[in-house]
Amino acid sequence: MIYIYALIDPFTKEIRYIGKSIKPKERLINQCNEYSPTWRTNWIQSIFKQGKRPEMSILQALEDNEDWQDAERKWIKKGREMGWRLTNCTDGGDGLVNPSEEVRQKIIKTWIGRKHSEKTKKLIGEKSKGRTHTKKHKLY
Repeated sequence: MIYIYALIDPFTKEIRYIGKSIKPKERLINQCNEYSPTWRTNWIQSIFKQGKRPEMSILQALEDNEDWQDAERKWIKKGREMGWRLTNCTDGGDGLVNPSEEVRQKIIKTWIGRKHSEKTKKLIGEKSKGRTHTKKHKLY
């Protein structure tokens, strides 16, 4: 299944971002941990500073062989027509479908050698203490 999802502001209940994912829960976690200079990331970080995180809602579920690019574009277009203050930078439908091995290696290469700061390591350790893992925690 492929999901078209919305990220929702927990304070205003506004839809602020529309995206596509095969694993929506994992995608939300990844987006909450991104630090790229985009409208979406800045918006998510502003929510974190207020002690919350964005909410996610599935707008549409598609079979693997269905045209998710068109569905994502339609949802973004609809949102803009309805006046939603979307943080999407594009009209949608331009995500990586099955990136080539070369593209995968370029993505991997950007992450190799990065290290967490001591502050981050300490924070991760504190947040992980006492945590138990069940099948529902498994991402795939």
